[in-house]
Order: sequence, then C-alpha cells, then structure tokens
Amino acid sequence: MELSSSAKCYGLAKTYIYQSLIHDAEPRPRSFCVEQAIRDATSVDEKKLCRVLGTIGLGLFSFVDYNGNVLRALHQVIGEPVGTNYGAVQYTNLILFAQYPLNGNHLADFCDELIKRSEATEEGKFSIYKFDVCRQYWSDTVRCKGRPIDSVILRQDIKDKLLSDLERFLSPKTKAYYESHGIPYRRSYLFYGVPGAGKTSLIQALAGKFERNLCFLQPTHPKMTDDSLYTAIQTIPVKSIVVLEDVDSLFTKDRKCKVNESALTFSGLLNALDGVGDSSGQIYILSTNLRDNLDPALIRNGRVDLHVEFTYATKEQMKGMWKSFYPGENSEQHSNTFADTLSTLLEGRVIATAGLQHFFVRNMRSSPEEALADVPSIIADLDERSTTSAIAATEAIVEDPSNTAGGEVAEVGEES
Repeated sequence: MELSSSAKCYGLAKTYIYQSLIHDAEPRPRSFCVEQAIRDATSVDEKKLCRVLGTIGLGLFSFVDYNGNVLRALHQVIGEPVGTNYGAVQYTNLILFAQYPLNGNHLADFCDELIKRSEATEEGKFSIYKFDVCRQYWSDTVRCKGRPIDSVILRQDIKDKLLSDLERFLSPKTKAYYESHGIPYRRSYLFYGVPGAGKTSLIQALAGKFERNLCFLQPTHPKMTDDSLYTAIQTIPVKSIVVLEDVDSLFTKDRKCKVNESALTFSGLLNALDGVGDSSGQIYILSTNLRDNLDPALIRNGRVDLHVEFTYATKEQMKGMWKSFYPGENSEQHSNTFADTLSTLLEGRVIATAGLQHFFVRNMRSSPEEALADVPSIIADLDERSTTSAIAATEAIVEDPSNTAGGEVAEVGEES
C-alpha cells in the first residue's frame, strides 16, 4: 500500500514506525530524521516538553503494528527535485508491505487506526487542528488542557442556555430525532459582540467540557477555494468543534469577497455551512465582532441555530470574576464592594472582561483588601488606552483624511 507525502497518515506512519521498529531485523535500520513536535501545552514542566519528533529516514524498515504483526515499510524519493514557491522540494512516498495471510485490508485498517488514535480525545484535554490548504488535510498543531467552564464568566442566563442547548444536541435522543427526519446532525452557533468579552475562552472551555478537539478553519486563506472548503468540511476530525473566526472579514453585504486573489465564493461558503453530506454530530462556531455586517443569508435559520451575545462586563460578571479569583468566606461581600466601586468609577463607561482579567492577574499576590484598594488602577488603564487610541486615530486621519474611526456593536442576542 502506497502512502503519498500529501496523505494525512503519511506523517503519522513515519512516526509510528520509528517508535515500533524491530532493530535487529535485516537490513538493520540506518536512516532517521527529526521533525518539529506537536506542542504539548498540557504540561507546565519545561523539562518534559518535547521539541522534536523522531521519524524514519529513507530506506527499508521492519516494524510491529498494533496487533503485533510484523510489517515492512519502504520510504523512498520519487523523481527529481521540483521548484516551488518555497524552494526546491523532493517528493517522497511510503510503501507498506504485509506478508501473507495479511492483505491490503489489513494495511488499510492499520492506516485507519493511525488516524483514529491521532484524533482521539482524553478527558480534560483536546488537540487543536488547522486545515492545511495546500495538502488538503487537517494537521494537529498543539495539545491543550481544557479550561474549566466555571472559569469563563458570562451572564449566567446566556451560559445556561448555551450549555443546555449543547447537552440536548449531544444526547442520543436528539441524534435519533435528526436521523428519523432526515436532518443533518450538526449544530451551529454565532458568537458575536465586543472584543475581549470571552469568545475564545468559552470555545476552549467547551472543548474541554465536551471532550472535543478544536478545528480552526481559515476561509480567508488566499488559496482557499470552494472545493478545498468542501474537502475541509468532509474530513473534519471526529468529535470536533469547528471554529470560523471573524466571518465578517470574508464578504461584504453585497456578497463581494474582501480577500484579494481569493477564489472562494459566497455560495461555496453557504454550502459549507449547510454541511452537505456531514451528519457526524459536528459543532460549528462562527465568531464576529460585527454581526450587523453579515449577510442575513449567512446566519439564517438552519445555518446558525443559536446566537450568543458577548457584551461588556456587567455587574454580575464583575462579581463573578471577583469570586473566581478571590474565593473565601468574605467573597460575597467583597465582590459586591468591587462591583459597586468599579461601576461608580466607570461613570457610564464600559470595560471588557479581558480588562478585568488583566487587573486580577496584576493583583495575583495581593490580598482582597489590597486588590480593592487598587480598583482605581482599572480606570487609569482605561484612560491611558483611550489616550493612545485617540492619538493613533488622529495620526491615521492626518495621513488619510478619508479614513474614519469607529465601529458598531451588536445589541441583542437571539435564537434561531
């Protein structure tokens, strides 16, 4: 069985063979190489971090598969070097051999098991995948530890609504209902609202809670086409949350593409979101800061099932963040004092939860009393950032008088 270098299981097989070599077999393995390892962010121990990954080099290798069967692999160069935009490339392939009574089905099962194990999830951990547009497959880039869902401070009614919707969707009864009515078994959400309000944090927490990998899809890639986007949707790793960030940066309201030299069409994007042929229980999350800039067809019923709004920090969130960072017997009283004091000092201005997190991190070694005394520093930070933004905006207008600063914020969330 031949594995081309563009196949997803090609790299997985090279690594597995290296780890499962029969070193005393003839001919003895002599050629090895290293590749950049998938970053494991689940460990904080610097000594345990692996920066390189051993793989086989060129030549003939004997190894043992998952069932203890002895297989052989020939890793070889094909043809002459070829010039590309990234320099000269020499193409390779990997040929797997199985001795009778094993056959091609056994080799295919071995490759399938490679992919299954690479996409498997563990409790409290998940992998982050990005779609390789050039090679047309999902590559995992980092292994992460799931963030506790309670550490994401949102309005409680919004969080409860989202979690209950996901739990209901992932139940066996819902799957059976979708199948019996011929509805593609998938669920889509639109996360919209102000920057720094917790969209990315919530996505990471959902991945950990529901034991799902994260797949970041970048339709704005200049080489993305309708066909490659369709391939991406059809080959999403199982049990994943697919994230399309800043979807407002793709097309204008009159459906003109905003990305230079992009071959992706608006209809191609809609077909991808419709999940044609995808009924594997995938979850899609579209994120944007400007929901009003989206074409209504992009977020109509059936393409987006639930709209989740992210606002500036409310008093409820201020209290919740205090309790999260300063739990204790006086936490309730201190949280009320914190929220009241900050609301008074803001004088009608707004702040994102990212700004509050910055405050708590800065006071990580402060006592509750010391942190309360430091609340005016939040206002000082806002004033400093406002001054910096005003200077930058003025300089931009001087350079280009037609340029204007400003933005829109979506006001209400809704369910479709």
